[in-house]
Amino acid sequence: MPDPLPTIGVCPNERITRFLTQRKWFNHKTDNVSPQAFSPRTPKPPSTIAKTSVYRTEGCNDDEVWLIGEKYVTEKRQDGQRVLARADVSADVILSSAGLLIEPAPTPHPRHADIVNWPDSREKQLDKMNVLAEQSELRLPPPTSPSPTIDHM
Repeated sequence: MPDPLPTIGVCPNERITRFLTQRKWFNHKTDNVSPQAFSPRTPKPPSTIAKTSVYRTEGCNDDEVWLIGEKYVTEKRQDGQRVLARADVSADVILSSAGLLIEPAPTPHPRHADIVNWPDSREKQLDKMNVLAEQSELRLPPPTSPSPTIDHM
């Protein structure tokens, strides 16, 4: 089991995972991720910061990544949506290519983070979402559930 990541200093070579809970966010036949998968949440007052929830999964094996998705995304959702797939992208794509920031946000898990610094314009947001989608790798869950136990990988 990998050591927990520090809450500061996202490295450009880190793997960042966006868990996908809606079928419209990906196409498993073409292995494409939709730009909408990276759409930032509208901020809830008093916050004014648009964010996209992701996980820092560098150093985790596949079973550990899927287990994080099950325990900290599927089981924590109030709407009952499940993790259906994931989009893996290099932090460098987020930081350099898209010009966004990754802010560690260790709740509900030490590896949780938010993509921030989204522009206000929806058109400009879509440009950045396209970059992330084009550079991400679609990963489908294994046919069986992962079995390792999880503390705070």
